[in-house]
Amino acid sequence: MTRLLVPLSTPDASAFSKTFIASENNEAVEAVNLASMSATVRKALFQFDDAGRLVRLPNKLSVQQMTMWALWTKFEANQKYTEKEVNAIINGFHTFGDQATLRRELVNMKLLGRKSDCSEYWKEPHRPNDEVQDFLRAWRAGLK
Repeated sequence: MTRLLVPLSTPDASAFSKTFIASENNEAVEAVNLASMSATVRKALFQFDDAGRLVRLPNKLSVQQMTMWALWTKFEANQKYTEKEVNAIINGFHTFGDQATLRRELVNMKLLGRKSDCSEYWKEPHRPNDEVQDFLRAWRAGLK
């Protein structure tokens, strides 16, 4: 197949290339990004609907833990929550009606802390690893 050569002149090649890359077809860019992600990240992304809500609790532990990080982002740092407030946040995040399991998993993973009597919850400070950061960026962008 022959290629059509089109002459082009630009006063600033750097600015042109940035503009060209930014305007390039987003689907191609998304495909490259997804292709470079781990299988766990890709599987975790498929657990969410178009609104970013968890539609099922994954069977595989690594995928399940990845999805819990997305829920962790829904909580504010340095804020105390009652169990009722935690349940309200969780219920807005999923579609399958099991907030108790999600709340327990957040605590088990030490993403949320709680008093022994369950009267107070808080977001634990963590820095997600690189794989989790890739997942969170893709989840926020709505990639699948």
